[in-house]
Amino acid sequence: LSSSASVASSSSPSRLITTATKMSNPFSKTHRSKKSRMEPSMEPNDTPPDIQVDRAVHILRKHKIKGVAWDWDLTAMCVHSQGRLLGSVETQDQVLKTQISQHFLKLFLKLHESGVKQAIVTFSDPKHVQWAHSHQERDGTITPVLGAEPMVRRGFMLNTGKTHEESVMVVALYPALYQKKPEWEAAGFKQPPPPGKE
Repeated sequence: LSSSASVASSSSPSRLITTATKMSNPFSKTHRSKKSRMEPSMEPNDTPPDIQVDRAVHILRKHKIKGVAWDWDLTAMCVHSQGRLLGSVETQDQVLKTQISQHFLKLFLKLHESGVKQAIVTFSDPKHVQWAHSHQERDGTITPVLGAEPMVRRGFMLNTGKTHEESVMVVALYPALYQKKPEWEAAGFKQPPPPGKE
């Protein structure tokens, strides 16, 4: 993406939108100034969420932002999955349906309609899934642990009716697990991944 940005949200729609609207060109002098590093306003905002979303999309377009990378836990989701969801399918689905941020969904879908590229970047790694114990029902039915990209895609399907596989990239990786050469080579990397989500 020639111009990209990361958006952080919270339970407050005004904070989510305020964060998005404070974005600017990351290479501009304004972006590097102390004034541009202000924390999002925590003041109450009576503006309806739909209007806030429209304003945010307008400003993203104004600043020529072409892509947004979202964190999954505590951003798209209102809770932290700890990298995986345990329990029965019903339990996993209940979490994904009830704990998704409605403010995230509104902005995500509006950006999708507007042609802005989006990605989910999460530390939920496939290895976290492998290390967890599957859930077994009394009748012997085993429910696999849900995590990494399948968890994100399932969340999208339950809340939007689509997995968005063709339009949304999901990077599910815990960098600390790939810092030794055999580890990062086995994962297909040419070098160890950076420690953050950049």
